[in-house]
Amino acid sequence: LRHSDTVRGEIGGRLDTQLLAWRDPLTGLWNRRGLERWYADTAQQRLGQPAAIHVIDLVGFQTVNDLMGHQAGDDVLCAVAGRLTRTVRTDDFVVRTGGDEFLIVQLDVANEHDAQIMAERIDEAVSSTIDYVGRIAGAMNNELNPQPTGKSASETLAAWLAK
Repeated sequence: LRHSDTVRGEIGGRLDTQLLAWRDPLTGLWNRRGLERWYADTAQQRLGQPAAIHVIDLVGFQTVNDLMGHQAGDDVLCAVAGRLTRTVRTDDFVVRTGGDEFLIVQLDVANEHDAQIMAERIDEAVSSTIDYVGRIAGAMNNELNPQPTGKSASETLAAWLAK
């Protein structure tokens, strides 16, 4: 019984280590490695489904770090991550690709209008005021670049990962 507990602990430890390698330690979102893993495991199974890729870049974020410190910047990134997670559907995939850039894979997009509706919801979530020892709203503009739908999830994501 001790041996099986030890083996189970070692396997669990390896799985935890793998999961940590695929997650952003600050926000808890998937990171680029996690996106690549998810793509290999999941997107390939959904080859025929149209998808939209939403890329969010927090314009002016460096100013938050410069004026208010890195802790404020970290808090803003965590707040944005939480808002994005609450904004998307359960099957959508939210990733912090690095720095102040996030990516959302929106699967099962019926048409371009669906992608645009999600883009508007994301824009509203990210650009609304974030409280942190005052208000940072002016520094939290964002650029949203939903890719046109019509391509499969696999094709759309493969093109983005190739960048």
